[in-house]
Formats: sequence, structure tokens, C-alpha cells
Amino acid sequence: MPFTQEARRSCWESIRQYGPSYRSP
Repeated sequence: MPFTQEARRSCWESIRQYGPSYRSP
């Protein structure tokens, strides 16, 4: 998995800024 936990956190933060409508498992 090339996506590290830290990278995933950054992605999640970006998604959070986008809006709560953007939900992913």
C-alpha cells in the first residue's frame, strides 16, 4: 500500500475541508 497512514490523514483532512457530503469508507 503506497498510501501511508500519514498520507491518508492528509487526504482525510482535505476531504473534511471539501465538506461532510464527501464520505468514504
